[in-house]
Amino acid sequence: MSTVGNTTQSPAGAIAASGLPKSQIASNFNDFLKLLTTQLQNQDPTNPLDTNEFTNQLVQFASVEQQINQNTNLEQLISLTQGQQMMQASQMMGAQVVMDSDKVIVQNGSAGLKFEATSTMPVMISVMDQAGRTIHTGTYTPQVGSNVWGWDGTTATGAQARDGEYSVSVMQADAAGQMHALDYGVIGTVTGAERSGNGMNVRIGNVTVDMSKITSLL
Repeated sequence: MSTVGNTTQSPAGAIAASGLPKSQIASNFNDFLKLLTTQLQNQDPTNPLDTNEFTNQLVQFASVEQQINQNTNLEQLISLTQGQQMMQASQMMGAQVVMDSDKVIVQNGSAGLKFEATSTMPVMISVMDQAGRTIHTGTYTPQVGSNVWGWDGTTATGAQARDGEYSVSVMQADAAGQMHALDYGVIGTVTGAERSGNGMNVRIGNVTVDMSKITSLL
C-alpha cells in the first residue's frame, strides 16, 4: 500500500491516478503482479494476506489493465481514421469544394460562393477586408434555389484583392424591401492536405481549413 499524508491508497489506485505514460503504467502493473505472486508464495500461513485487501487490489489493477487496453484500441482507431481521412483528402486534390465558413477565400485572384435564394428578388453581396472596410459590393438577380456567385477579386478602387480570407455577407430583399441574410457556402479548390492533431486539414490556396468544414464537392 502507498501512503500520501493521511490518505492510504492501494498500488493500483496510485498508478491509475498518477497520470503516468501508458507504457510506464503497464510496466508498473506487471511488476506489481510479480510482487503479489511472490508475496502469495511466501506468505506466513499463520498470518495470510487479508482476503478483502487482496481482492480489492486485483479489481483495481484489472481496471488499470482495461484502461491500458482501451487507450491502445483508441490510438489504433485514431490512426485508422486519420489514414481514411488522408485518402479522402488526396481524392479531393484539384477539386472544387463547398465549405461551411463565414469568410470568402480569394485563391489565384478569384473567389466564389454558393447560396440558396428563396425568390428572384435582388441579392446584395459585400466583401470586407480584415479592417472591416467594404472593398466590393454587388447586386445580383438570382434564380430560385441554388446559385453560384463568382468574384474576380477586383475591389471598388479597381485594385486586385490579395489571396486570403475576407469577410462576406449575402443579403436578399423580401417583397417589402427588407434585407435578410441568406445561408451560403464558400467555394475553393483543394491544393493540399495535412494532419492536425487527431483530425485533418486541407489547403485552399494559402488558407488552411478543417476538413470537417467541407460540405460537398462542386
